[in-house]
Amino acid sequence: MHFFPARSEQRDKFDPRCDFIDVRIMPAIFEYHHCVTAEEIDGLGHVNNIEYLRWLQKAAVAHSAAQGWPMSAYYELGLGWVVRSHFIEYLVPAFAGDEVVVRTWIADLRF
Repeated sequence: MHFFPARSEQRDKFDPRCDFIDVRIMPAIFEYHHCVTAEEIDGLGHVNNIEYLRWLQKAAVAHSAAQGWPMSAYYELGLGWVVRSHFIEYLVPAFAGDEVVVRTWIADLRF
């Protein structure tokens, strides 16, 4: 994830919270647990592929919030983060009632 200013006039804003962000003290891997719902099942009887992307987004937001950066903090500062790429390899299908664990981590942090 990369941080970027939402508006050019906010590029010079500074928030003291940025001083103490140390990725070495963050958990190496964050786990987001999700139970597959019936609404996430497609016409083929398994989870629709778009749902995996939704879970990735929810995991990223939950991970950020767990580190003290809820979405409201980004909005307040005019900041945000972006996913520059993703790759999903579907190994086995998921079905209603299955528990899915999404693991995420911070590979790079730039301001």
